[in-house]
Amino acid sequence: MERGKISLSLPGNGRVLRQEVVIPEEFIDPISCEIMTIPMTLPSGNIVDLSTLEKFYSAEGKMGRGRSDPFTGVLFTDQNKPVAAVSLKARLDKFLLENCDEPSIKVLPRTLGKKPVAPWSSYSLENTNQNTFRGETSSNRTAQSVDQLLTHCLEGLPSYIDEPPPKKLKIGCPKCLDPFSSNSDTYIFKLPCQHTVCRKCLCVMRESRNVSCRECDQPFIFESIERHHV
Repeated sequence: MERGKISLSLPGNGRVLRQEVVIPEEFIDPISCEIMTIPMTLPSGNIVDLSTLEKFYSAEGKMGRGRSDPFTGVLFTDQNKPVAAVSLKARLDKFLLENCDEPSIKVLPRTLGKKPVAPWSSYSLENTNQNTFRGETSSNRTAQSVDQLLTHCLEGLPSYIDEPPPKKLKIGCPKCLDPFSSNSDTYIFKLPCQHTVCRKCLCVMRESRNVSCRECDQPFIFESIERHHV
């Protein structure tokens, strides 16, 4: 079979019908010789499918080797790593959508009914979903493809919305458990450890000569205490 061309013989009405769909060479994985679903551009310039990379890294990992370019053997770094072949992916999806009713396309491996490839390191797609062509509309499949590519391209960039809000300083007296408020006439003092204590408890601590924070047990001197305003 000529590379880049898929041929299929189907029985029908007592005779053999032969249908052919020519698949462009750029859609074929050079390692597996199968049509790609999520093409990735390597630092060497070669393009392979994401699942092919997964299998390669799994085999390399069993031999104690790091992840590298399968064509050059050069290890990947944060600046030198596979990236999604966005334009090729768009052309591939368009080709598959236009030929999804062809029998030879329906039986192609890795394009129908296959579970998504497991994510790998920082180069993998999160929640990858392959096009199945099972009753989905063209718009749904296109939107899914765009979401996958955006997820991969944005992966690794710093996030400014997922960080938890800073913890607020607990304002209250840990000794008498008296909460402080702006309406309270209680004098509040802040210790060097940033914990607070009311005037009443501070006087008790001075008389007992116990000069350590009731919250964290950190010792302090009274000269370092500051008045705190709520």
